[in-house]
Amino acid sequence: MSARLEWLVDLGYLRKEGIPRNGFEYQFADAGHTLLADLDSRFADTNWVEAVAIPQWRQNAIWQALRLYVVKRIETAESVSAERLPAGERIW
Repeated sequence: MSARLEWLVDLGYLRKEGIPRNGFEYQFADAGHTLLADLDSRFADTNWVEAVAIPQWRQNAIWQALRLYVVKRIETAESVSAERLPAGERIW
């Protein structure tokens, strides 16, 4: 069963506490508590997947570097597009 939970460690929802002889126990990380709270509050929503995924994308510290990367890529794409527009035109 532990292999099925590794992805939750990778995303910061669980953490592993070491035990001698290469063993460990899973424990909830702070992000795990917010995930469960979001799931509990949105489970009855028609679009519960998006209703949980969007706040998790914004809140989970694991994705901070990726969020910054995405913003930089968007800003770069916008500036390149703006350079190609005739003078005075807006890109949005």
